Amino acid sequence: MLRDWDITLDRDIVFIPIGINYDHVLEDTNLINLLNLSTHKTKWQHSMDVFKFIRINLFASDEDKIRRYGYASVNFGIPMSAKTFCTSRNIDFRHLDKAERFVHVETLAEELQDAIKHVIPVLPVPLITSVFEENPETPLHSTEVIEKVNTLVDNLVQSGSAMREDEKPKHNTIAQGLALLSDRQILIRENDRFRLNSKAQALLQFYANSIRHLRSKAP
Repeated sequence: MLRDWDITLDRDIVFIPIGINYDHVLEDTNLINLLNLSTHKTKWQHSMDVFKFIRINLFASDEDKIRRYGYASVNFGIPMSAKTFCTSRNIDFRHLDKAERFVHVETLAEELQDAIKHVIPVLPVPLITSVFEENPETPLHSTEVIEKVNTLVDNLVQSGSAMREDEKPKHNTIAQGLALLSDRQILIRENDRFRLNSKAQALLQFYANSIRHLRSKAP
């Protein structure tokens, strides 16, 4: 887009940072398994997974679907103007060789990436998995999870994440997230307490990763 773009004649190019997050990514296990060649599935196994997915969702009620997949959310950030970027740096991409052009494109991409990071939605499952990542050996009562989630949200709000105090998850929302994670055996429920399933640690980290960059900025 930028290589032949004429800042003086062409219309401005505007990039809009968009942050998307999910409580349940349907292909999460496949994405994790891609890192381990020994766990790659055969075509038959993939076909069975597809049939299982269709069977479960074909007969599931709306309530069951919400329980199984939780929330999905999207945030839109502040638009970024290519004209402003180029003017502030006195850049004309048409007159740059490939190597120099790529340096400036990388700078623009990094700014866009930072803008996207800032608007990543903070959802119940990433919050809960973050709590258990910080307490991997400690079984937690649901009330303790709620308390720790609230503390984490307060810290995220103070650090400037794209979340307001009034968006703090309600108790039943956290309970729904705990149920989703328990149904998937990422958390094990015993005597009204929840603990991390060590066999599902990679999945727990997968969801905690979506807000890890926000947690690193929290006080």
